[in-house]
Amino acid sequence: MGLQPEESEQPAGRPPSGRRLLGPLRLGRPAMLATAGAAAALALGWYGADQAAGQLYRRLRPWVQRQAGRAMGHPLQLGPYRGLSPWGIRAGASRFLPGPDNPSTIEA
Repeated sequence: MGLQPEESEQPAGRPPSGRRLLGPLRLGRPAMLATAGAAAALALGWYGADQAAGQLYRRLRPWVQRQAGRAMGHPLQLGPYRGLSPWGIRAGASRFLPGPDNPSTIEA
């Protein structure tokens, strides 16, 4: 009827193409250079995005402090720019200062 697994003509652990299923991955020189170039481009791109985000944060910081302070009724003091992460912009410790009608504060 058909060949049983122990009767097949292929060695065990190899697909029909004759290649190994698992084994060392060997990249040629062009592939290694392309990978290194892509990694360098990604790093430079991330650095550039981080610098741009820092400039944007510093430029918009007074406006955001005013808008949030008005909405909350307390002056807002945003912390310094701490960098760009995959989840967004990171800032240092920020706090709402005492307001004219309310002496309470909060840090975040």
